[in-house]
Amino acid sequence: MKNLTVCFLILFALCLFNSSAKAQVVLDPIKDQYVQQSITTPFATTSADSLLRVRASATGSVTVNRNSYVRYDISKVKGTLTKAELSMTVQLAANNATPAVPDRADIHAVDDTWDPATLIWTNQPTAGALLASLEGVAPVKAADFPKPVFKVVVTDYVKSKLTSAASVISFVLSDDKLSGADLRPYSSRCLRSMGQLPVQLILTGVTVGVEDVENQIPTTFSVSQNYPNPFNPTTTIQYQLPTAATVSLRVFNTLGEEVSVLVNKHKEAGTYQAQWNAAAPSGVYYYRLQAGGYVETKKMILLR
Repeated sequence: MKNLTVCFLILFALCLFNSSAKAQVVLDPIKDQYVQQSITTPFATTSADSLLRVRASATGSVTVNRNSYVRYDISKVKGTLTKAELSMTVQLAANNATPAVPDRADIHAVDDTWDPATLIWTNQPTAGALLASLEGVAPVKAADFPKPVFKVVVTDYVKSKLTSAASVISFVLSDDKLSGADLRPYSSRCLRSMGQLPVQLILTGVTVGVEDVENQIPTTFSVSQNYPNPFNPTTTIQYQLPTAATVSLRVFNTLGEEVSVLVNKHKEAGTYQAQWNAAAPSGVYYYRLQAGGYVETKKMILLR
């Protein structure tokens, strides 16, 4: 009986280890760009170019149509993928706050031959299979905050790319129905300090450490808005370090009392994630990242 008990405890511990190793990995685009039908030269992407575009004319005009491209590095993703989603923070154009029909973005598979430096409407890759559609986006004025986050499931396609040992994966966002849509998802050059997030690829179930998401070296210190928000009971916080630093990531309640320490260690430059599995009552909480001389605090909502 004693041996059986020991075996049971070992199996239980192994199950806990395996489940804790499974993480939700959030990947930012390594390249993104949009094209416009009437523009014959590539856009010069700058830090101020914070928005992508998905637009189609309601009248059939060929001067306003726009498609957006996003690419991700999946070379370091390991394990068994259970779910993949594209998550985008979307605003409508200021002149499209009351669209006649629901706005729509169709997500297609696309090959990886495009490059932002040369991409224009006439040489854009042919859209492949329709993977999903983002439909019925509510009218949100450009000045509204926070912007809503929309998600579309692309699991089967991402699984097929991982199975083929692909190192990168690309999507094109377009409007196939010429509905007069004018959506503006945020690009990789968005202002994270304002709670904006780019079109992210969220992978669930892959066996990598929660804090070991490897990506391109960031250029600035930053901490993103937690995702999801509101949440129950687990949420993910992503932060970026352009240089090595001692990192402190802590959660506080509205009284300023420390609730949890998520990170307290020296970290090399890179993009990381931490998860908070809240054992706390519903309410407003704050998380504070300190790294070197950088300090930033953001608010999140636990809603049970």
